[in-house]
Order: sequence, then C-alpha cells, then structure tokens
Amino acid sequence: APYRVSASGKIPLAAIKGDGADQSVDLNIKLDHAGLDALTFLTPLVETADGPMEGQLHLTGNLLAPQINGAVTVKNGSVKIKGVADPL
Repeated sequence: APYRVSASGKIPLAAIKGDGADQSVDLNIKLDHAGLDALTFLTPLVETADGPMEGQLHLTGNLLAPQINGAVTVKNGSVKIKGVADPL
C-alpha cells in the first residue's frame, strides 16, 4: 500500500509564509501507512528512519509553540538517532 498522510483543519496562510508563526492553528493529521523516513526531514537528530506508521495527531497552538496530541503506531520500523549507537 502506498504511504499516505492527510490533513484537515485551519492554518493561517501567514503562518505558512513565515510571517504569522504566532497565529493559532487547528489541524487534524491522519497517518495511513505513512513513512517513518519523513522524520529525517523534520529533525536533524534523526539520521535514518524506515518503516510504516499509522495514527492520528491533533496539532493546536501556533508554530512557535505547537501542541501535538494523538497516537502513532510503528510496526517493523527503525530509527537511527545521532549520537546513539544502536537504532531503535
């Protein structure tokens, strides 16, 4: 199955452009067999990541102080974090 991520809710255009990072967001994110490899783009602490993840996240607050709630399940995945000898 292909990796999929879908989102619905509101995020101000100014926040996306970078000059409204203090404006509030309310975003529901659904991970349907999404790829762990996305972690390598989100944080420099992750060197490599592989495997599928499923779950739902609710992002509120603003981009300067985001609040993330939800649950994510990973099966047969691995993540290599910088400075940690063995992958998780």
